Amino acid sequence: MVIVMALPATATEAEAPDGYGMEYSTPEFPFTFISADNRAVSIMRYGVLGYGYVNSTSNVNVYSSTDKTNRIGFVGHRERVYVLYYSGDYTMCCIEFMNINTRNRGFVDANRITVRTEWERPITTGRISQDFGENNHAGIDVAASSGTNVYAVKGVQHESKVLTGVINGNRKLVNYGNHIVCTISTNTIVYAHLSSFANGEASTLDSYRSKFTGTTTIETKATWTPSAGNVIGSVGNTGWSTGNHLHFEVYKTSSAGTKIDPFRFVVFPDIGY
Repeated sequence: MVIVMALPATATEAEAPDGYGMEYSTPEFPFTFISADNRAVSIMRYGVLGYGYVNSTSNVNVYSSTDKTNRIGFVGHRERVYVLYYSGDYTMCCIEFMNINTRNRGFVDANRITVRTEWERPITTGRISQDFGENNHAGIDVAASSGTNVYAVKGVQHESKVLTGVINGNRKLVNYGNHIVCTISTNTIVYAHLSSFANGEASTLDSYRSKFTGTTTIETKATWTPSAGNVIGSVGNTGWSTGNHLHFEVYKTSSAGTKIDPFRFVVFPDIGY
């Protein structure tokens, strides 16, 4: 069974100030959401080693063999699957998939499956605790133990940053907390709520656990260029966060209010609902 939800209505693009309105849309700074293909999004997914996703806009039949004589199930739009192997002529591929919480294997048309290789994975363990577009969420949250490694998705310049605000006279980590940003092509990537940086000193200030709308201060701790797949930091619970997780976000560099589904660039294998 595949559960689908409609994306939030498209809003007028608005650029939020640094550190504010970036995780959740607000009336003052609404988000424009850009999904994997601007259609309804499947929120039931399964991802493992040879990971890929269904690129059809409708359900895709799964068969017991490459001759398509026996239909054994289906995979839904944008569902994550495990690609085992391709047929000799590459017209079909064998996948592992889930129907109504039952794991199975079968064959689908190869042109309906895309295997993501564009970016490295930012995290390799955990579970998706909140998805893109869910309750106006601007990224993908992966819940994982404190200290779990976070990796560079590309070998580009990264900056470790600390975002703080003053609450009742006390300076605290707010919103993204300890976070790292980088730019890939026309998009900005954020790895948020970290406990530590691989390069630069993360803050140990107390965190403010609600959205902070006051004046913020962003301090850049370090700028460096890791290789793709290198460890850049660790999962934490800093800033506006209620548990240890990685908030992974992609938005247009020219407009922080235009959020892009990270699923367009990376699939999280070994992580599923």
